[in-house]
Amino acid sequence: MVERYFYDTALKGRSVVGQLDTSTSNPETVQLHEFTKHYRPNWFRRQFTGFTKVPKATVVAVNVLTLTARKGEICVLLGANGSGKSTTLDAIVGLNTLTSGTITVDGTGELGIVPQKNVLWDELTMEERIRIFNELKSTGQRDSKESLHELIKAIELDRRITARARTLSGGQKRKPSWE
Repeated sequence: MVERYFYDTALKGRSVVGQLDTSTSNPETVQLHEFTKHYRPNWFRRQFTGFTKVPKATVVAVNVLTLTARKGEICVLLGANGSGKSTTLDAIVGLNTLTSGTITVDGTGELGIVPQKNVLWDELTMEERIRIFNELKSTGQRDSKESLHELIKAIELDRRITARARTLSGGQKRKPSWE
């Protein structure tokens, strides 16, 4: 409930729809059209900029990005530190607001995003972690236990389903960290 209050995915300019393009064999799963994100210092920081290191000017994190990712593709954002990669991914998943432009996401479950850091608790098993995140992130009906087991099998962690996160290798820790 707290996550949905602070990080509701229904943001202005971002929409989640059924399959975006059914006319081709390679439908689009994400469309960004002229996406822009600016960070403007709050009123207090603008008034007292001499006492802080935060600049008075608005920072442009992403400036007019248009991008399409299709089903079956692996899309990677590369760039220097501060170039807007995380800002873009956060906006796609609904954690960041848009300054302008639009983002349309295929809501049929064909999108996975791997965050920069592993989101794991050392004491939880892989099954527990996936079940908890399914409950936290589901916008509608939760997945069945059988479908979660299929997911675990698809990411090749079925032999490690009862393993605690602290016992996994680095690559195995990345697999359940997608959002």
